[in-house]
Amino acid sequence: QNEIKDHPLKAVELLGKIAGISKDAMTIVKQHHEQYDGSGFPYGLNHQEIHPLAAVFNISHEVAYYTCLSGASTLQMKSILENMKDKYTAGNYKSATEALINIISIDDYDIANVS
Repeated sequence: QNEIKDHPLKAVELLGKIAGISKDAMTIVKQHHEQYDGSGFPYGLNHQEIHPLAAVFNISHEVAYYTCLSGASTLQMKSILENMKDKYTAGNYKSATEALINIISIDDYDIANVS
């Protein structure tokens, strides 16, 4: 379990040996298992502490994962985005979710204004 929890830091260490990897890319790798509520790893960062680009990556990964599971049906996508909007209500996760919702158009469904 410790090896799993340490893999983001080990990946950053390996990437640090490659010329041209940006600091932002390294941050995304380091924080790709952090969670909105602070329950992630390796640092337990919450929605206010995680880097904005890492939040964008994590939100995108979540959408891709649930899209694959759902078969990418329109109805399922609407539900996924609505759930994410309700779940991520603060910090960098909220900003990333709002940005994602603003770029996804599903049958003229105005997800951005769902209450």
